[in-house]
Amino acid sequence: MAFHTPDSIKTDSPYPWITLYYDLPQYMLERGRKKKYGAYTILGWEGDPCPYCYFVVKGAVRYYISDKSGTVRTLGIVLPGAFLAEACILVTKTWMFTAETLTDSELYSFNYDELISLIETDPKFAVQLVKALSVKMIVALSWEKMAMECAEDRVKKLLPRLESPPFQGLLSYHFTHQDIADLVACHRVTVSKVMQKTR
Repeated sequence: MAFHTPDSIKTDSPYPWITLYYDLPQYMLERGRKKKYGAYTILGWEGDPCPYCYFVVKGAVRYYISDKSGTVRTLGIVLPGAFLAEACILVTKTWMFTAETLTDSELYSFNYDELISLIETDPKFAVQLVKALSVKMIVALSWEKMAMECAEDRVKKLLPRLESPPFQGLLSYHFTHQDIADLVACHRVTVSKVMQKTR
């Protein structure tokens, strides 16, 4: 199956390039439901029931959280070949974030029983799922650790991740000082100060 990836997608995640991709054969995909979505379609709102997880075959889906003040934090972008909301459907049965398509997208949806069937059918898929969930746990912990540090330290730790993605050239990201400040919940002046020190 050919997957189509947008040229440039931006995310607020401290590890925006870490995504594990699945090699699902067509017969496994056909156990789910294929559907096309227009750009900026909400798949699920944070806190709402989550009856399905999704496998992206075309387009891109952003998932994010928001606080009481309305501040939005993009946790990541799901690109073709990756799953969305696996943990939601397996553990909480509710959306732990809001998911929205960024472009015209094509997804397969799977309910709980269908996902369990995929796990039981193919040990390789089960291992891939465990790895993907582990990566997402590491990302979540990195957010929590970063939130406990002082503002300047948070900026210093974030900058190398934004400047040197492990998959250099795959995706292009552009951040202003204000963008970086928003990622680590600090003032733009703090970011500028750190940038001057590291030049």
